[in-house]
Amino acid sequence: MRQRLGWLLTIQHPDDDVRRRGANFVALALMLAVISSLLMVIWLVDGKLLSVIAASSIVIITSIGIVAARRGYVNVSAWVVIIVIVATVAIVFVTDSEISNTPFFLLIPMAIAGLLLPPAEVALVLAIVALAYLGATLAQPVQVLASRLVRETLQDSIALLFFVGFSSLLSAASARVWLRAAIHAQAAAEHAAAQFERANAELEVRVAERTRELERSLLAQQAQAAELGASLAQQQALNELINTLSLPLIPVRSDVLVAPLVGNLDSLRAQQLIGQVLRQIEQRRARAVILDITGVAVVDMQLAQVLLNTADAARLLGAQTILVGIRPEVSQTLVSLGGDLGRLRTGATLQDGLALVD
Repeated sequence: MRQRLGWLLTIQHPDDDVRRRGANFVALALMLAVISSLLMVIWLVDGKLLSVIAASSIVIITSIGIVAARRGYVNVSAWVVIIVIVATVAIVFVTDSEISNTPFFLLIPMAIAGLLLPPAEVALVLAIVALAYLGATLAQPVQVLASRLVRETLQDSIALLFFVGFSSLLSAASARVWLRAAIHAQAAAEHAAAQFERANAELEVRVAERTRELERSLLAQQAQAAELGASLAQQQALNELINTLSLPLIPVRSDVLVAPLVGNLDSLRAQQLIGQVLRQIEQRRARAVILDITGVAVVDMQLAQVLLNTADAARLLGAQTILVGIRPEVSQTLVSLGGDLGRLRTGATLQDGLALVD
């Protein structure tokens, strides 16, 4: 049942307002058809053939209106139902000898107009209902209008008719204002959403560009770091080669190493000399190291201390240290410096040093 009702209230139209009014029309038309069907049974029992025909025509028209409204023709369906109801009530009002409560059925078109039509069309419906009511009243016989009960009924129905008409007009106007405000709010929301989407898209583009820039920068930095690492490795290899060439250790025998010293010997080269001497002694199991200072330009206390430290370190590994290449001026300098070179065995030349090896 609920699914069928939902299917009936589904209006095929892209506009939200038309779908809303269409659903309202279908609901009103269904209620009107049910009420008309019940009245038709009652009037059929009472023998009111004209009223039965009027009720059946309303049922047929509302059914057709439901079909048209579901296809999106809401205003047309509303106007057809309103005109048929007004005409039917007016005809019954004129032809029925008893006025009773027939004029009150003219309130139905006003209620339909107030819920479904814009204010201008509601005012037009009110005018049509008023003219139909006036025409049907004037068409009544004079003896009918002379009845006090009829006059009171007509007066009450007129007052109620205009009150309901004004209420319907006010309701339609309020609904129109609310609808415009809702449309404006929806447009503003859609505009804000569109701006947000554009801003979000622009932000995503900027983030993507920035990410690509950072990736390119990172790749460039990685390439620079790789180049720098390769350059440092080459520099270290070159430094090691230079150190090896500047502080060579020549194996003249299987157990004897000769270290010819050339140029000035600073603290860094002194540490390198001691390190190389110790490594070569360990690797070759040398018993003697000959330090040749023939190529040393300047002999000072720092050099004397380096020679002594080298001899002490070699002695700890079981090797003796022999100092050769001492020129006369160098010997005078060493004596004047007061260096304690007694721990070193000395020789004038390299041959003398080799002869001193045990």
